[in-house]
Amino acid sequence: MNTERPIEALDVSFLLVNHNMRPLVESCVEGVIRQMRESGLAYEILIGDNSRDPQFAVTGESFSRAPQVIVHKVENTTGWIPALNRLIPQARGKLICIMHPDIEFDEGCVRRCVEFMDAHPEAGVVAPNSYRADGMAYTVRMNFPTPLGELKRVLNLLCQLTLRCKPFPERAWNHAEDAMVDSVQSNCYFCRRELLHEIGPIGGGLQSYWGNDYICKAGQQKGWRAFYLAGARIIHYGPLTPQKIYSGAEAMRYKGSGIIGEVGSERDRMRFIRHFYSPAAAACIRTLAALEFAVRAAAAWAKGGCAANEESRVYWRICGIVLRGAGAPPAPLRREGAKNG
Repeated sequence: MNTERPIEALDVSFLLVNHNMRPLVESCVEGVIRQMRESGLAYEILIGDNSRDPQFAVTGESFSRAPQVIVHKVENTTGWIPALNRLIPQARGKLICIMHPDIEFDEGCVRRCVEFMDAHPEAGVVAPNSYRADGMAYTVRMNFPTPLGELKRVLNLLCQLTLRCKPFPERAWNHAEDAMVDSVQSNCYFCRRELLHEIGPIGGGLQSYWGNDYICKAGQQKGWRAFYLAGARIIHYGPLTPQKIYSGAEAMRYKGSGIIGEVGSERDRMRFIRHFYSPAAAACIRTLAALEFAVRAAAAWAKGGCAANEESRVYWRICGIVLRGAGAPPAPLRREGAKNG
């Protein structure tokens, strides 16, 4: 595989991180290549592999017939975001697409995002319109997490479980027209390389979640804006991913990562709040998050049955982990080149 970089700037760099998800990453790369074949855009696909299971690792040999795909072995990282911080400096695209491997682009999606960024110089981040495989649109939040917003979210949960109502309507995108927002979803978004250069590595001790919010928040502080683009569409498989790619034990293994994800998301949420607001605000978020999982545990227990009792135990376990806090943030990661795989 050719790992030499072209001298000229590219239009788009697609960034993927593989952690024990080789079949999913391979399927995603095939989709990107199909999307870009008729686009007329110059591109590259950078994959950072930090897999611990050799069976599900990605190597250069996996894409020997696709010279635009470059695989980096990302060592000594403990999460998706540290691996991403190693990839970003390697990208040569004017736009950098940070994406999860469980998405597919609809026809013309990338071209529309590129054209939007060309026409809106104030836009630092743009995200396409995200739909499920069954055609239903995802509910998309438009604001950064804040202590007040988290309080409203937990109160909504309490009222929904007890009174079947939500006293604080959430501001969500209608998917019908372009919208300027605080932040975009993490599954797929395009960033200007200048924005990522200005803000530096994703910090705050984040490990796997809320990197999209970090980029948008830090970019906003530098004067950039974030947008959702109604006319560009992706399919995000999400919970349907095991049925799409995996089978048997592999599917169960993928689903089993959900509990770890819940815990990781809550810890990174607290790190985000602590970084951009204050330690006191992070402590408030920790208390609210623990309350949320305690309520979920009680609601699951009230259903009765073995499955519900197991669900309740899981939520109580997460509640306890959240109460113990996010822990001290890891040391900041310096931007440095990753080794070629």
